Amino acid sequence: MSDSTALELLKTKLRSIHHLHDAAALLSWDQETYMPTGGGAIRAEQLATLQTLAHDQFVSADTEALLIALLDTSTGAILPEQAASLDAASQALLRETWRDFSRAKKLPSTFVNELERECSLAQQVWVKARKTNDFQLFLPNLERLVELKRREADYLGFTDSPYNALLDTYEPGATVAQLKPLFHTLRTELVRLLDQIRQSPVHPQTSLMTQSYNTDQQVEFGRLVLTHMGYDFQRGRLDLSAHPFTTA
Repeated sequence: MSDSTALELLKTKLRSIHHLHDAAALLSWDQETYMPTGGGAIRAEQLATLQTLAHDQFVSADTEALLIALLDTSTGAILPEQAASLDAASQALLRETWRDFSRAKKLPSTFVNELERECSLAQQVWVKARKTNDFQLFLPNLERLVELKRREADYLGFTDSPYNALLDTYEPGATVAQLKPLFHTLRTELVRLLDQIRQSPVHPQTSLMTQSYNTDQQVEFGRLVLTHMGYDFQRGRLDLSAHPFTTA
């Protein structure tokens, strides 16, 4: 198989997998905006099914074979004979795909299914708890999620701290050891700033932070801001949710 053929087959497979993630994102958007509360249980199952299908396709032997044709799987480096014929974008795609594949391969399908289902159910309970200001209502879900993320860290493997495995998802290469001194410096400066504010003779009016505001007016303002930003409402929309989020 030529490198160009392997790459095109890989792109086709990744596109199909991405479509499953897109469908899951649409269901998640509906869950956060318009879904009736009675649909919560089946929605969690739907999301779990889609994400499990995407996971299984991604870590399949077919995907691995295509990556092996293009990469040194012991290091993740692009094979020298392939690198010369691949542009920068294709090389970046391969590097990131291999990184994601290497991590995803360590997660059992049953775990992916369980985590996605629990995340969906927890979000629904959180909305209720937020509305009633009842943390205890959400606590059991939070405890289950923490336990699941600990299991995820164990599956992925880590050095020094289990959070290193999870942190690597969003900040590749970052570690707890690197962050601790950074947060220590931030804390020192923030405490100093807070003390200055407390001792300042200036006491600004803060009541606007605790008032209730008309929802329709907030939506109208949001649309105005998005319009000025050049947002294309033919390709996206603005809706109400319990907590701000974006999805695509």
